[in-house]
Amino acid sequence: MASPSSPDAAHGAALPIGAHERRFGALDHAALWFSLGVGLLVMQVGAALMPALSPRDALLAIGLGSLLGAGLLAWVGSLGARHGLSSSALIGAALGRSFALLPVGLNVLQLLGWTAFELVIMRDGSAALLQRVGLGGAWAAPVLTLLWGALLMALAAGSMVG
Repeated sequence: MASPSSPDAAHGAALPIGAHERRFGALDHAALWFSLGVGLLVMQVGAALMPALSPRDALLAIGLGSLLGAGLLAWVGSLGARHGLSSSALIGAALGRSFALLPVGLNVLQLLGWTAFELVIMRDGSAALLQRVGLGGAWAAPVLTLLWGALLMALAAGSMVG
């Protein structure tokens, strides 16, 4: 497999990673599963359910949706761990390399869309906190958007390999 520093490392993503090369310890598990909790975006989107549902029913929908999403992720994760493949490589193995471009491409678009929603929610949440302590103003939205956006870009630019 191509080394992470080689220019062709991305093309090795479709190749299985041997069990001896996999590093996924307790801290990696904690980072993954704690990030899958009911987050700020889930609560914000769930709040939109309130006009149609009671608070109890809205919280139940949020909890069930989060459990379903985490369950699906765990299932795909176990398949990936068993075969040493990423989720996109699993799709390629199941659907063929050419046809797999459609669901993988749609997933990339979905992730970009969710990133935009997350950015807006982080900005609005931070602006509300600043307003609450008397530090808000017209400057907050654009500055917080740039700050959170820069943090997201830094995280995206980082290595996914430990």
